Amino acid sequence: MRRSNIKERIMIVSRNVNRRDLRAELPKIAALAGELGCTQILFNLFTIDDRKGNRPNKRAILGQKVKSAILESGDLEKYGTLQVEWWDRRRRKPSIFHRAFARSSEHPSKKQKLVDEFPMRCRNGQALLICGESNIITIKRGRRKRVADEYGFLKLLDKHCVKVIYLPLHSYMRRYEMKIKRQTMSAKGRTVISVWCTGTKGESKVPWNVFKNKRDITGKVREVQHKIRKDLRIGIIEV
Repeated sequence: MRRSNIKERIMIVSRNVNRRDLRAELPKIAALAGELGCTQILFNLFTIDDRKGNRPNKRAILGQKVKSAILESGDLEKYGTLQVEWWDRRRRKPSIFHRAFARSSEHPSKKQKLVDEFPMRCRNGQALLICGESNIITIKRGRRKRVADEYGFLKLLDKHCVKVIYLPLHSYMRRYEMKIKRQTMSAKGRTVISVWCTGTKGESKVPWNVFKNKRDITGKVREVQHKIRKDLRIGIIEV
């Protein structure tokens, strides 16, 4: 494979929600990512349980070669304590974000909060959405499943020249609208990458999906065999 044509090699990491958090495995994951030439790591949400001890430091998360990583920490039994951390090798501390809302039915002020905060969620052509925040756009029911963008979110993606959207999840979202929304956000050459915890009923065979330019390219994710932990599933996608 000719690496000169590869802009980013992203590692996608998913654990079983019924197993322990990934605190102990972070250094091994980072080392594997470095060996495989990955520049970014996207973890499932519910990544680190703060009740187990101090939060891991940058070295444990990024190792020696990885440029950035996205994970979630907090008391994994209390949603209100959870925060998403976007680590960057060039910064001493991570950028911290909290989910603005989870469902389409939530108050408009929460959706506006995401829109107002979104510029801070963008970095070098990459952007972060947290779990149900993909509901910032809605699907009008009917034969054509029309997309409604009441908050101008799709224009924001253009304005900030977003090429990759990281969309980590807590669990698999079964409703058909979820894929349509990710597909819609992936227009104009963008890539939308989602990953979630395994261990819930009705989940898909793989714990991630990827859309690019409105096409489902999940099949291009290469699953990596490893010996870090049996329930851990790791994939690599190049964008």
